[in-house]
Amino acid sequence: MSKKMWIISAVGVIAVTGAVLLTVCKQKATHKKKLAVISDAGYETAHDVHFPLRHNRVGRKSRV
Repeated sequence: MSKKMWIISAVGVIAVTGAVLLTVCKQKATHKKKLAVISDAGYETAHDVHFPLRHNRVGRKSRV
């Protein structure tokens, strides 16, 4: 492979790695916010009230 192809490949790998890292960091922050809301309101009722079960499609069971 030529030097130009190596550079293009390296930039692509760096871009994908950055996107994955950004996604993981964003998910961690969202999870921390959810846990903070739950802990503030009391676990037993807060989780059920703030994050109710979602239905994917009509006729399917809820996600647990």
